[in-house]
Amino acid sequence: MDDAVAQGKTIRFSHDPELPQYEKSAIRWEWDYLQEHHGYKDLDFIGDYWYANK
Repeated sequence: MDDAVAQGKTIRFSHDPELPQYEKSAIRWEWDYLQEHHGYKDLDFIGDYWYANK
């Protein structure tokens, strides 16, 4: 994740990591990490993906 952010890559998820069913899964841990360590704030649903935004 750190390398992707450092390279300016688009961060997107195939599922909404904020849904309760993902609370104890890697997709949620990745989203939490991006928020805590890289300042991401929210997600935009565009097409079939959730895009992370700062």
